[in-house]
Amino acid sequence: MCLTGTLLRTVLLVLLVSKTDGKHRCNYKEILGSYTGVIFVELQNLNLTDTCNTSRERDLCPSKKVHGILLSIFDIAHRTRCQTTGKQQLNLAKPLYNMEHLIIQNCNPKFLRTKAPCSSIKRIQRENRKKKKLIRITTALITCWQKLQTLFTGYK
Repeated sequence: MCLTGTLLRTVLLVLLVSKTDGKHRCNYKEILGSYTGVIFVELQNLNLTDTCNTSRERDLCPSKKVHGILLSIFDIAHRTRCQTTGKQQLNLAKPLYNMEHLIIQNCNPKFLRTKAPCSSIKRIQRENRKKKKLIRITTALITCWQKLQTLFTGYK
């Protein structure tokens, strides 16, 4: 069977495109390494200790796939950075910014959804609600990161 030049180029182009689409969407090894080394320590240092009943809350990272969990972390970090103000914002700003930046830096832009502008996200108004909400969010972020680590090590 003899292939023409046009057909051969088309086949090679299709193979090349399918090969590049199969690449990992994110560098999970780098993301998890940075999380363990820096971000987890920053979250622990926030010292947001309080009894907060999270059993009634919905799971903030319900996905059973690593890319779904990473998107949940990205969305939670962005929304929280937009919602918080004052002292809580100063405490959380660095870990949340680091999470967003780490994911943006190590993921394919096609993988990430467009972020909603902060002006469209409702802010938390009352102080007592703020602290409880921040505790729930911090707990959810740590849980999501642990879930991501567990799933990623299972894929290796």
